[in-house]
Amino acid sequence: MVVTVAVSNQGSDNGQLGPLLAQLEQQQTRPGVVLVDSGCADEEDLERAEQAGVQVLMPPRDVRRDTEAGRDPYARKERDRDVVAAWRARMGTAEAQRQYRRRAPVAEGVHAPQANRGWQRFRLRGLAKVRTEAWWHALAPNVARLLAWGELLTGAVRAAAA
Repeated sequence: MVVTVAVSNQGSDNGQLGPLLAQLEQQQTRPGVVLVDSGCADEEDLERAEQAGVQVLMPPRDVRRDTEAGRDPYARKERDRDVVAAWRARMGTAEAQRQYRRRAPVAEGVHAPQANRGWQRFRLRGLAKVRTEAWWHALAPNVARLLAWGELLTGAVRAAAA
């Protein structure tokens, strides 16, 4: 389920994890784990999230480049603080990488159907209008998922009654 939506006029999503978690806090929700791509959080976001008890599963930047250069992308870097070093070490484990693989089908499963229907960019202008359009785009997969759950529950009730 899509639980929150945010838009900005920033060219990248770097540093957006903090504002999204703050938005969830306002909704009286805090996830235990977040799966984000490597551009979504900077080190400050990562530290704030981890200190608030939210485990961040996000691959380090340039994993392929570091690996090809013979460097361990999950090893502590010289400038890393303890929280960041612990995150790097965690992301080097098979378990964290297995959990992170769940991100693509979920995140891209929201965006891909929109692209398949021909949606390429927001039709409205201004952050308030774009935010409204983004909520509509988030609502569609949520409704589809709720309908699917309802069908599953209806089928289970029918099977139990038979």
